[in-house]
Amino acid sequence: MPREQSYAQSPVANHMALSRRDSARQSGLGDGSARLVEAATVLRRLPPERGQGYFSTWPQMFVEFSDLVGQTPEPMRLPPPSAAAISRMDAALPWLLWLAPLDAKIVWRRASGERWKSICWSVGLARAAAHEHWRYGLCLIAWRLNGRDQMKHLGRRRLIAQFRCGAVSGPSA
Repeated sequence: MPREQSYAQSPVANHMALSRRDSARQSGLGDGSARLVEAATVLRRLPPERGQGYFSTWPQMFVEFSDLVGQTPEPMRLPPPSAAAISRMDAALPWLLWLAPLDAKIVWRRASGERWKSICWSVGLARAAAHEHWRYGLCLIAWRLNGRDQMKHLGRRRLIAQFRCGAVSGPSA
């Protein structure tokens, strides 16, 4: 399936999105992590919510160039996401319900591009512990996407080790 071409983006935003996608792929958990990063990006690109019924009865003001001279320009927004991207986001968001609330919070904030320092501060964990929760959350999502049931007697570190060694692949027989 070919990847959609993104519209005009600033080089910094494009680089940040690519680096997050690459780091997600390098984590060894590939598509699940990349899909969560894409879902966070799609949510950020959606237009803001507006209340219905608010309108102005005043006529539209004509703005001249001299009125705009001292003002700072409005920041450029990315175009709204495509329908296919929104559908992929809708398919990826329920994956977070498979996780414990703390793990889901860490996985989502990391997919949103938040720095580890602020994540650790908000959840009250050390960097190594937060990273382990993140890896476990991604492993559990990959486990469930591979068609396996809820884990019963498999610990956090053991599941991460299985994914690191590549012992887990495909649906279970």
